[in-house]
Amino acid sequence: MKLVLYSVLLPYLAINAGWMVAEAGRQPWVVYGLMKTSEGVSPIALSQVVFSLAALVIFYTVLLIADVYLIIKYAKKGPESEVKYGLEGGVKHVS
Repeated sequence: MKLVLYSVLLPYLAINAGWMVAEAGRQPWVVYGLMKTSEGVSPIALSQVVFSLAALVIFYTVLLIADVYLIIKYAKKGPESEVKYGLEGGVKHVS
């Protein structure tokens, strides 16, 4: 049974291994036969890369915090009461 537990990670390892093989296999091309990796470099400054990466990290951190907050809030609240729906003590028949 422990093998089944650890096998949960195998799809992630397979995806990453496949990506690495695909990327290594296409070198030195960005677009096979059309553009080499040396031609695919962007002429943007390091500060622009750092700023955009920092903005992305901050944005996703805010989303993560909101997600964790909501999960904890609704987990503590628990499920809605069955009394609200008239289900206490069995099925309620409507005629």
